[in-house]
Amino acid sequence: MVMLGIYAEMQGKLIAAQELYEKAILEFRNSLSSQSVIVVPRSSSPSSQEELVNWPEEALYRRAMVLLALGDRTGGLRELASYIRQMDSVTPAAFRSFRRVRANRLYMQIVRESIEAGKLSPLEVKSSVMSSHRRQMVLLKATYGFPRANEAHGEVLHEVDCAAKDWELVMAHSRADSLRLVEVLYESMHLTYNSPRVLRHLVQALITFGDYHEAGLAFGTYITLVERQLEAFRKAIGAAIDEGATDYSSVFGPNFESVNDILQATITGARLNVVNLANAHECISLVHFAYDLISDVELRDPGNAIIPDIPVAIKAQLALWKGAAHGMLAQKSREPDNRADHHTAALQLLQQAVEQSPRSFDAHYQLALELAIGARDILAATASAKQAVALDSRRIEAWHLLALLSTSRKDYEKAQQICDVGLRQSEWWNVYCAIKQGSTGDASHLGLDLRPGDNDSDHTSSIGGSGSGDVEASAESGIAFFELAMTQMAIEGRLRGFDASLKAQTH
Repeated sequence: MVMLGIYAEMQGKLIAAQELYEKAILEFRNSLSSQSVIVVPRSSSPSSQEELVNWPEEALYRRAMVLLALGDRTGGLRELASYIRQMDSVTPAAFRSFRRVRANRLYMQIVRESIEAGKLSPLEVKSSVMSSHRRQMVLLKATYGFPRANEAHGEVLHEVDCAAKDWELVMAHSRADSLRLVEVLYESMHLTYNSPRVLRHLVQALITFGDYHEAGLAFGTYITLVERQLEAFRKAIGAAIDEGATDYSSVFGPNFESVNDILQATITGARLNVVNLANAHECISLVHFAYDLISDVELRDPGNAIIPDIPVAIKAQLALWKGAAHGMLAQKSREPDNRADHHTAALQLLQQAVEQSPRSFDAHYQLALELAIGARDILAATASAKQAVALDSRRIEAWHLLALLSTSRKDYEKAQQICDVGLRQSEWWNVYCAIKQGSTGDASHLGLDLRPGDNDSDHTSSIGGSGSGDVEASAESGIAFFELAMTQMAIEGRLRGFDASLKAQTH
């Protein structure tokens, strides 16, 4: 029956083929048992001989493929899951590994597209998606050996890209979820040779996990590998343009980082050094590296024949973090002239970032921070902080700055209200409700323009156990949340005495 089904497929009779595969699978199950559809080879060692065709496995696989070819994505997804589950339960990873890699990849692709189309809830399939990527790495390890020099397995690189994308898609931002992604990326490094793409994703995963020191080390390795690639880039791009080449990957290969990817990774590294590692000099060095790359690209490919024009948003981010680094150096400097120079540079760069990217929360927030600390311009800092809140009310940092600016004007009542409203915007609010109960307030009387829908019901989080929202809280946002909560308690102590503040903490 399986052979008849294959013949029907070759004739284009997909419905008949699907019916034959159904009958074959039913027959196998009746003849053996419901758990013995797959015939397992005697040994899984590389020297063992498998039968040329494993008919039960063939029927399971082809049934799923035929359903997808007929346009039945729901049925095809179901049968793909059945095939993968059966293979996992009764066969070693090395058995039919190439086919299983393809089936698992197709399964994850359909799930991803269904999530993006709104047909599946990210939180409902999150566990399944992460397990699928874990299975894919097991299968890839059974398929590929340790790479030779300069060998990059395309299937592994594709899996790395999909894993990083899917973790964002299903909002897997908790430390436990981030650790699972880090493990997948570390395993993929054993299947590729010095791949900067894997390291780029690893840096972001380590930042999300909260291991900033390790992220800094990984980023240093990434820059080293990229600099080697850029040497080859400078040698080859002139000849490639002369020959009329138009595709970047065809000239430099699939493992070669694109210019935009390098710049985006450099921005991530610059932010890491400012926000998490407090290393302003390294941040400025990275931004200069990016500027040199942009100048090199514009010089060697002025017509954008191979490399697309650098987006303004990338240039704005570079100006942003260089400005933030200068602001940090201004705070640390003990030389009045040096401090003034850093402050002037910070203001110019941050204002440039705001002009180039007016919808950037970080640009408005860092400008507000520099205006508050460096210029002592409370009114201008308040206006920039309000703009940051309007762009992303869930980011607690801007609320915190607004509260501190209010205390600088001795307006402790308004600062307390800002803290109260700001805390409720966070996905960590449900956690805090287990510690302290407070009354909600409307943000309109504070002069803040919140996005529509930014209220308590839209910001609930599954972390607290009582929320129903689709938001996963990160450790970094949790730190910012409880820092604001401590500021609120300090303001409470200033208004009503520290005994009242301590009493409020016990509720």
